[in-house]
Amino acid sequence: MLWPIPIDIPVSIPDDGRGWRMAHMEGITQGLLLMALGLGGLFMRLTSKQFAWLFWSALVTAWLFTVPAIFNAFLGTRGLALGGGPFKSGLANDIVYLVGWPPVVAVHIMLALAFWGLWQFLRAGNGR
Repeated sequence: MLWPIPIDIPVSIPDDGRGWRMAHMEGITQGLLLMALGLGGLFMRLTSKQFAWLFWSALVTAWLFTVPAIFNAFLGTRGLALGGGPFKSGLANDIVYLVGWPPVVAVHIMLALAFWGLWQFLRAGNGR
């Protein structure tokens, strides 16, 4: 049954429990990260250009870590290596793997800017 629909609708969803747990964990983790950045933005001293980079790198990080995890659950792939590595290989796996690289770069930009902005805020004496 599809939740929260109160009537019984038979559906067939791929049954990779590990993949679905990972997909949900990614969504929750990335959502919490975006909320933390939203709340912490008040305590960052960044230029408007730096805030723009922080914003877009956070969105790329959140979406492109979450969406491939959902596709992995649907397709039964892992997306951890080109050619599948020790896991199932195929075009879907390779696409998921390649889509996973932009957020790897973006998360480093996002964290560096967040810590830099916080450091600037504290250095200016605003933390007292």
